[in-house]
Amino acid sequence: MGEWLDVGAVGVEAPRAAIGRVGSDPVVRGSLAGMRRAVLRGGGAARGADLVGQRLRHG
Repeated sequence: MGEWLDVGAVGVEAPRAAIGRVGSDPVVRGSLAGMRRAVLRGGGAARGADLVGQRLRHG
């Protein structure tokens, strides 16, 4: 759902152009919408952060 940018070979314009391409791609937008729905169904970002914190505390 994005593009790979070689950080050693890019300047300012490459990330800007990639953001424009990715942001306007209907397939990417649809995939992101699906991910957003899944995150919300699972309790949202706060729930995700809680789960990561629990895992870090308890291994």
